[in-house]
Amino acid sequence: MTPIARVEHLTICAGTTTVLQDAELAVARGSIVALVGSSGDGKTTLLQALIGHLAPGLRRTAGSVDVDGSDPFTLDTRRLRRLRRTRVAFVGQDPMSRLCPSHRVRDVVGELAPSEDRDSAVAQALARAGLPDDDGKLLRRRACELSGGQLRRLALARALVRDPVLLILDEPTGGLDAPRARRMATELRALAASGTAIVLASHDLDHVAEVADVVIAIKRGRVAPAVPRAQRPPSPSRAPAASAERLRASSVRALAGGREVVRGVSIGAPAGATLALVGPSGSGKTTLLRYLAGLAAGSGDVVLDGRALAHHVRDRHVDERRRIQYVPQDPLGALNPARTVAATLARPLRRQRGLEAQPAAEAAAELLEAVGLPAALLHRRPHQLSGGQRQRVALARALAADPDVLLCDEMTSALDEQTGHRVLEMLYARQQASGLTIIWATHDLALARQFADETLDLDPERPDIAAPTANDLEGRTPPQLDGVRLP
Repeated sequence: MTPIARVEHLTICAGTTTVLQDAELAVARGSIVALVGSSGDGKTTLLQALIGHLAPGLRRTAGSVDVDGSDPFTLDTRRLRRLRRTRVAFVGQDPMSRLCPSHRVRDVVGELAPSEDRDSAVAQALARAGLPDDDGKLLRRRACELSGGQLRRLALARALVRDPVLLILDEPTGGLDAPRARRMATELRALAASGTAIVLASHDLDHVAEVADVVIAIKRGRVAPAVPRAQRPPSPSRAPAASAERLRASSVRALAGGREVVRGVSIGAPAGATLALVGPSGSGKTTLLRYLAGLAAGSGDVVLDGRALAHHVRDRHVDERRRIQYVPQDPLGALNPARTVAATLARPLRRQRGLEAQPAAEAAAELLEAVGLPAALLHRRPHQLSGGQRQRVALARALAADPDVLLCDEMTSALDEQTGHRVLEMLYARQQASGLTIIWATHDLALARQFADETLDLDPERPDIAAPTANDLEGRTPPQLDGVRLP
């Protein structure tokens, strides 16, 4: 069978650096091909090549790309736009950055729906993406009122409504809880059975094993000859945190897009402890973190080391702002596109820690090393990084302020399993050294059990949402931290 998409001997470079070398890919109708590998190894670059797009600074130096009988790199603007609008659908790793926050769900999906029976096509696409309009209100909500997981499914619905022959997905389960990830796997298999060709990049090896017909491993820009089932790293362990309460929030009621999504939640986190917030998409995890950071409207007391904080971040003292740092779920929207990584990290190092230019530059390189990134990335801008690299830069920027409380929203969602564990182990080491408190929203329950001292379930269907549950920490010992350095 002739593939709907084929890549042969594709080489892509950034200056003198080879990003992708001699890559091969074939995607047949009705099949699912998965790309796996570490963050920054070239998976997203290969996916974007299928729609004739390369990030600024990249260029194709060799090889060919054929999608539905055409080379997208040689099409004129009109024909390329038609290919992307009618035949190929791409859902990127940061779909929320591509959606207008003020547009309503009906308009976001309906813009690309067929003109005949548009409402029915929109409803069907939303249901297939796991975002049904059960209460009749979803279609009227704006994109800014949805959670990160809901926005990801909204972007998928926008892709499905046009009934593409080739569907390209970058980290499709990022930000999704386990039941919705399984539902997505079922839907992707159904799409493939109907003849749609699908190529996806994912760090979720369980999802890949469930859906993929062919798995292609990419390592440092090269397609590996074989794809062994990746072994999971050993479960890290940690000693229980026993310290005075660092942060407390009482009877929090918080709003997102003018709608109340957190109701009456109370939490407490000791110094040097990790509290994991779990629950399905839309249960309020992100909104609760944003409220604690002073970025979301609402009511309820937030107390840091016994001192009540102003509700809005602009009304907090400069040192209170430094002590509480927030790492959002969308790393692309969190980083200034005009600044290099070096400038992004130097800003808090100089403004909040008072370092001069040279010590700040050295500390920036050490921060990158701590989150598993090479110093060579210091001169790049956000659009020149992979999603996983941007996520770690956002984390490094938060750590540059030397915070006492770190609020993290899905901080490992764009990372491969090994890298995610390494980042969490680095944070655990930092906790032991400085008493850092971490409040972490995640859909990965297994990871939460391994790294968190307590979990708080925000599932509105459960009666105990305000009761943190201590994990079984008896007999645990700190994880191995070979090679981890702290700035």
